[in-house]
Amino acid sequence: MALQDGYWLARTLSDLPSDALGSPDFIQRWFAAFNERRVRETRDIVLTSRNLGRVKQGLVQELQAEDWDLTIEGDEFAALAKDGIEAA
Repeated sequence: MALQDGYWLARTLSDLPSDALGSPDFIQRWFAAFNERRVRETRDIVLTSRNLGRVKQGLVQELQAEDWDLTIEGDEFAALAKDGIEAA
């Protein structure tokens, strides 16, 4: 989180005119805007992570529902490899 905060801090400060940096009112407004942006970015990251987790869970459930047999014996693998070589 600290890296993200540092990134937004540096980015926002680089966009500002240098003469406005000294006023206390400006500093208060800037930190309020910075905190709002940080909270929004963090919330977006959390929501994205949750959505990805739900997608993964859905895919696993779908595969389990189809009951795919992904195990293969050595001789079956050798036969598949032989067929692939002969086809090429």
